[in-house]
Amino acid sequence: MKDTIISMLLENTGKHPMDSGGANGRRWQRNQFRDFESEEPITFEVNINYNEDGTVRYRDIIPTITLYHWLMGANIEEDERAEEFNALIDSADPWCDDLAFTTEQCYQKLMEWDADIDDERCYNTYNDSDCLDQVMQYQHLTIGDDPYVLISVHGGADVRGGYAASRLFYLDETIMDMLWNEDYNRCMDEDEARDCLEHGVPYELTRYVKTKDYNETHHIPVCTDLKWIQE
Repeated sequence: MKDTIISMLLENTGKHPMDSGGANGRRWQRNQFRDFESEEPITFEVNINYNEDGTVRYRDIIPTITLYHWLMGANIEEDERAEEFNALIDSADPWCDDLAFTTEQCYQKLMEWDADIDDERCYNTYNDSDCLDQVMQYQHLTIGDDPYVLISVHGGADVRGGYAASRLFYLDETIMDMLWNEDYNRCMDEDEARDCLEHGVPYELTRYVKTKDYNETHHIPVCTDLKWIQE
């Protein structure tokens, strides 16, 4: 399954002139230089803005979860049926007209399997509060009595386009009938983030100190001092 997930993250989703990625700013381009396996699954950024009297004006705790690690730990599996489907993906194969980000051959395979596509359960993570480092769209379906999910990773710059071809995964509904990760909530709130930091996870700290004459910016790349989040 690891190779399939990485293939989605690296897939060339094009260089449309209306996309705002410039020469090499699209996600699929930036991903070419990443070692997904060695990256930390979750990182934190803490920004503190002070008033002139030294009191805290506001504090932001921003968690970021890598989509690679989130999917690797999600309740999905690449079973034999999924492997057969994913092996059909070909960059020369056109998109089908009836199912978003699905190639024609793959769609025909779903029709051959008499797949029941749940049109009301298609989700794009861009539309929710989200901590993932990359957008994905996923579509629920059943084949026979078995639950599956089609996942398409956004590889462009503009979220309206630039999606990788959908991959098929078996969805383990033992606990929940949705795509989820037991270890990382992709919509992590500040209390969850603060709890992680208090358990010793290092974070990037930026302090914006406003004085009468000028503004100071202090940056600590790998901070573990809890006073900045507890004050």
